[in-house]
Amino acid sequence: PYTTTLVARHTRRQILNSLHVTPLYILQGGTRHIPSGIPISTRIHRYSSSTRRKETNMTSTLTGVPVLLTRVTNDLVHKLLEKNNKEHDIFFGPQFHNHFPHAILTNYALGADDDRLNKEWKIENYLNPMPKRMGDPIHEGNWKDHLANDKYYPNYLDFFTQEVRTKGVHATVLRYAFSEALFPALVSGVLHPAIHLAFGLEFDSPLVVAEGLAEACVTTPRMAPLLDIKGSLDPSKQPGSRAHVVDLLEAVRQDKELDAILKGEERT
Repeated sequence: PYTTTLVARHTRRQILNSLHVTPLYILQGGTRHIPSGIPISTRIHRYSSSTRRKETNMTSTLTGVPVLLTRVTNDLVHKLLEKNNKEHDIFFGPQFHNHFPHAILTNYALGADDDRLNKEWKIENYLNPMPKRMGDPIHEGNWKDHLANDKYYPNYLDFFTQEVRTKGVHATVLRYAFSEALFPALVSGVLHPAIHLAFGLEFDSPLVVAEGLAEACVTTPRMAPLLDIKGSLDPSKQPGSRAHVVDLLEAVRQDKELDAILKGEERT
């Protein structure tokens, strides 16, 4: 269930360690110059670990594996995530996506102080308010009935919040995220549902996990024509050897069938 997180972590570390440029990061409310000469991932760790040293070498309570960036222990981050969860829609404008959890968790991981975290909330004041719930509550018997209908986002959020609370994140993600009905939408919308879900897993946030699953439910599954869900879930069709993630990324880059796959509002 945490494949997305593991692949993202491995790829990110490989890329960061291969770079020796001098980046600028927005930390502690302003632009900070980080000296070059050592891998970027090491420099990021040095700057963030000074404020979060006690949190290193922890294991995810959701997946049971070590995490690159650890559980959130800052009460302000939890407070702002809860405010976003209750007050904001997952979309704004012509189907643009709510990135607030991505932004606040990334700021936190880079060592941002409370002033910078509060500033992020003010910066993203353009987000749409949470719409009114539709008349039909979502439950296990009808959760497929309103897929790709963005008006049902708050209903789906209520449903997955309850599922995560009663069944746990692990079981909920396995039950829904990789199902034949939902997986095509999870990887559509410029991968935003998958990204949102991965942030929830990476930072041990059941709240963000529920948002990611709800977002997938209201996303149009435009990637469906490229996916063989039944084949991918059939163990007899799995290859005998595993390709390196870099080779997979290169194969995707070379695949012309993926050109111009995004349409309309998804070209963001």
